[in-house]
Order: sequence, then C-alpha cells, then structure tokens
Amino acid sequence: MHVCGELSGTGCVAVSHRKFRCYLQLTANFPSHQAYGLISQLRRASFFVASTIAEGYGRGSSGEYKHFLGLARGSNSEVETQLFIAKELGFEDEDHIDHAAGLTAEVGKMLNALMKRI
Repeated sequence: MHVCGELSGTGCVAVSHRKFRCYLQLTANFPSHQAYGLISQLRRASFFVASTIAEGYGRGSSGEYKHFLGLARGSNSEVETQLFIAKELGFEDEDHIDHAAGLTAEVGKMLNALMKRI
C-alpha cells in the first residue's frame, strides 16, 4: 500500500485506475460475442498499464522503472488501437469511446513526461 500511495502522487496510476474503471463500464455494453475478443483484450491491456507502472516502481532502480514505464506505454497504445476499432465497429456510443480515448491520451502524456524525468 505504501508504494501505491507514493505512486498516486505521480497521478499516472490514479488516472490509470480511473481509466480501467471507465473501460469496465464501456465494455459492458459491447456485444456479447466479443467477450473473449475485444472486451477481454481491452480490459487486460488497460489493467496492465497501472499494474506495470506499480511493478516497475517496486523494482527499486530507475533503469527498471523506466523499462516498465515503456511497457505500460506500449499497452496504453494498444488500448488506443482497440478503442479505435470499437468505435469503427459501432460497439458503443462515440461520446463514451471518445471519453475513454481522452483518458488514454492523458495517461500516455503522463507516461511520456515521467519517462523523460527518469
């Protein structure tokens, strides 16, 4: 818990958690035939972002932390692509997907800024 408290100070983990909750709600409205496809991928990738940031931080070295931030950034990009696909397929209201995409972009900017500081 101590680590998460310190990480929350960066804002990146807090926004990642908010993003994950948003995606849980968003994907609940996707077609049921996507349960093992896009729904699963989107949820996993989103969850991976916050978890990877925390894991990298917990490693204790700036080199490893930066490496894990890079992994989180990759997963965040994966989420961007999945949201684009969901929007193109009309799985959810465009405004809801755009809101989720805005959170994803915010996390991406935070990850980039954090990586530059390390």
